[in-house]
Amino acid sequence: SAVVSMGNRGDLDESDLLDYFAADANTRAIALYLEGIKSVPRFLRAVAACPKPVVVLKAGRTPKGRKAAESHTRSLAGRDEIYEGAFRQHRIHRAATLEELYDAAKALAYLTRPAGRRIGIITSSGGSGILATDAAEMAGLDVAPLPETLRAALKPVLPPHCTVANPLDLTGDATAAMYRQVVEAAAPHFDSLVIIFGDPIPGAAEVIPAGSPHAVICLGGAEVEREERARMHRKGIPTFPTPERGTLALSHLTRF
Repeated sequence: SAVVSMGNRGDLDESDLLDYFAADANTRAIALYLEGIKSVPRFLRAVAACPKPVVVLKAGRTPKGRKAAESHTRSLAGRDEIYEGAFRQHRIHRAATLEELYDAAKALAYLTRPAGRRIGIITSSGGSGILATDAAEMAGLDVAPLPETLRAALKPVLPPHCTVANPLDLTGDATAAMYRQVVEAAAPHFDSLVIIFGDPIPGAAEVIPAGSPHAVICLGGAEVEREERARMHRKGIPTFPTPERGTLALSHLTRF
């Protein structure tokens, strides 16, 4: 809804902006890049009163980075352990990179919160499914085994050479219709899904309903991928460019 650059903060600061966007009808999540906080008690009061998720990328985490931040904007960067504790206590989502700041805010704004950490991974690229599995495990998500009832339901839908497991690799035979059948069958068995379109899949935008808890990864930049990604965005379905970024963004929904 907006981008605000505070610069050296002559009169307004991050707490004023938090108060403003907490009440803004067009804002669903708030992302902040901070080097230091002008008034920590006031900032934490603003966060406590904010009904929307807040994601912070705090620069100056190391001793030399902290020194650089203090010389940059004359802000008291402070020890990182203190910020980490305050962020956890006040349910502030912490991002480690600019990409994670963007991805986490997008996921928190557009995806519904899943009931738990059990995820299923559906992909047409086996390698991408492995990358998503690693990312999920490192982020504290549970790549749970497929229940036997689901395995039995999926076998008639999938090619005979497909290994029915989690991650579930649909292989190069995947179509939008196959994805849709698999997603509809798998969704009741998991808290959320990581759905990776590893090939050009015409009709991919029709597979996932808007407002779901599922992370969608669209690989590739050719015509079909560009068109389907734009169609998803128009429907309010966020997409992510790599398995790692999409899975990490999804993990923010279960962080607290």
